[in-house]
This record gives sequence, structure tokens and C-alpha cells, in this order.
Amino acid sequence: MSQKIYMPHLSTAQHAKPVRTRKALRAALVDLLGDRGLEQLSIREITTRAGVGYTTFFRHYPAKEALLNDLAGDQVQQLVEMALPVVQSGDLRESMLALCRYVEGRRRLWRILLTGSAAAATRDEFLRVAEEIVRNQTWPEGWLPAEAGMILIVSGIVELVGWWLRQDDPLPVERMAEILDRSVVTPNVAAVLQQPG
Repeated sequence: MSQKIYMPHLSTAQHAKPVRTRKALRAALVDLLGDRGLEQLSIREITTRAGVGYTTFFRHYPAKEALLNDLAGDQVQQLVEMALPVVQSGDLRESMLALCRYVEGRRRLWRILLTGSAAAATRDEFLRVAEEIVRNQTWPEGWLPAEAGMILIVSGIVELVGWWLRQDDPLPVERMAEILDRSVVTPNVAAVLQQPG
């Protein structure tokens, strides 16, 4: 005889509260990372800024690094969801333009994610998503394996966008998109698709 597990009915408000709490914690982390690195922040500072209880933090994250990974993951996921349909349409230049517009519209946040203490977590999240995309699609047997090509593309994008975000007088979005497309994306996509020999 199977045993039934009691699952209390949760209202919409009860489902929404954890989402609001995580959102508040991510926003607080962004605010604080603008001034200092993650290693200099305490969980108490983050929860105070977020307006949530100290113990509430641990219901959502085991450590501040997990919060940072969640923040990076959320932003990378939004960026990929926005850019992937453009990439799949085959218009690589337009996909880089969409990426640059997205980053420019959230410049402060992406500067924190790509040039500060969050850079490694953000790069790792980009690579994780890229590897997932490679696994879930069929690629031709080009001279450059698809996974290697994706690593080159992601690494190039992360490094160049990080450089762009560090500039006091940054290049226009259109120019940056052209640089990404011509130097990183199109050559590596062509290498993945080109037959060996």
C-alpha cells in the first residue's frame, strides 16, 4: 500500500514571497557589489540591505557565493533567452547587436558581473549554458569540435564585453556588436561548420 504524502495548498502569495525574497537579495547584492568585492561583504549586510531577516537568507542560499551564482545565472539566462532566437535565425550580427543592447541597458549590473568579483561566476554560468546548448543540438563534424567552438565564442564574448564595460568612453553598441561578430562569433561558427581538411 502506498503512503500518501500531505502537501499543504500554497496560495499564490505564498509562492510569490520566496521569489520576492530572492529578488530582494539579488538587488541588495548588486548594490553592495558596486562598492566592494564579494569577499568584503557579510551576509548580514546583504540581508539588511534587502530588508529580510538574517536566517531567511539561509532558507534560500547556503552562502553568499550561491547568491552570486544565482544572480549571474539569472542574468545569463535572460540574456540567452533573448539572444538565442536571433542566433538560431542565422543572423549572427543581429544576435551580437541584441546582446550588446541588452548589456548596455543594464550596464552597471553587467559591469559588476563581468569586471568585478562576480566575473568568474558569470563566465562559468555562460560556459554551462553554452555546453547545454551544444549537448541539445546536432552539429556537423567540422574541423573544430562544436564544444571547443562554443568555448572560444563564450570566452571571447565575455572578455571583450568586459573590456567594453571597463572603458570610460565606451564604443557605441553597433560598433561593439560588429567587433564581437567579426572577431569572435562568425569565424568560430564557420570553423565549427567547416569540414576538416
